Amino acid sequence: MNRFIKKTGIGTLSLLLCIAGGLLLFGCTSSENVSADEMSTAEEISTAVEISTAVEISTADEISTAEEKVNQEIDYLNSPDSLKLQIAAQSFAKSYFSSDMDGVKLYLADANSAEVSEKNIYNNLEYLILKWSPKDIAAKATIDVQYQFLVKGADSAEYLGLSMKKIMDDWKVTDFYFEK
Repeated sequence: MNRFIKKTGIGTLSLLLCIAGGLLLFGCTSSENVSADEMSTAEEISTAVEISTAVEISTADEISTAEEKVNQEIDYLNSPDSLKLQIAAQSFAKSYFSSDMDGVKLYLADANSAEVSEKNIYNNLEYLILKWSPKDIAAKATIDVQYQFLVKGADSAEYLGLSMKKIMDDWKVTDFYFEK
């Protein structure tokens, strides 16, 4: 319906205005009295023109508002701060699953709490998917993200949860945990 109004709204509006104008002009120049039926038709056309205009304006405003919301979401996801967080999270996860202690220490807020996977399983992961809410960057000091991962041959996914905080200009992992 909205697509129909959007595509045909101006044409329909113009047509209805022409018809309404013609009926009004005909009524004003005619020496005969206008019947109740003719007056009702002119009022219905006028009302239809008003409704069509209101619906078209409302639809345009709704589309504009929806586009702004989508653009704001994209801005959070692709902001420089967001990209730094995503890179730090990915680097930490790769270091952890690759049993790279030095790599893990680079991304931990407290390098003394470093630990890694017992064996290098990074190349045996079917997938490693980051899950988080980009809006958290603007709203929270500590951001919680999760990596969903599946080890080849496993029957279910597991999760690596990371709590991250911006320290100086870098995102650091303050805590991490696993869920099945």
